[in-house]
Amino acid sequence: MIEDLKINYSSIYTLEKELINFPSKLAKYHKLLAEAIKEVDQINLKLEVITAQIIEELQEEATGRGKPYPPSAIQELRRSKVPFNSRYKKIKLKLIEATENKNILQGVVKALEAKGYRLQELVSLAIKRTDFTMLDG
Repeated sequence: MIEDLKINYSSIYTLEKELINFPSKLAKYHKLLAEAIKEVDQINLKLEVITAQIIEELQEEATGRGKPYPPSAIQELRRSKVPFNSRYKKIKLKLIEATENKNILQGVVKALEAKGYRLQELVSLAIKRTDFTMLDG
């Protein structure tokens, strides 16, 4: 990943080669980012579903004891009881990892986009310099 952020400016030919190959590199990372965003969204959905299931189980348990939770207590259950459930914790940890991966890929995509601008500038400067050298010779 880090290697894709470097620019080989040893010659105008390597710069041109990098500029030509750049769109496919950028597209590769945009695809990886889209997949990472999708994964975060899917895990968020799982987290919502498991939260609802846990709250429903807590409600059923309380009702079985003859002391059902009032509807106004659902938010408090969500804050105070759900985070301690092992299923919730497991999915929450997956979400944290997936979010970290997404954030890293967002940074790489931004850095690659900046690399694209730098490549264009370097190639245009190298071409101008080559043109002036030919005129002097």
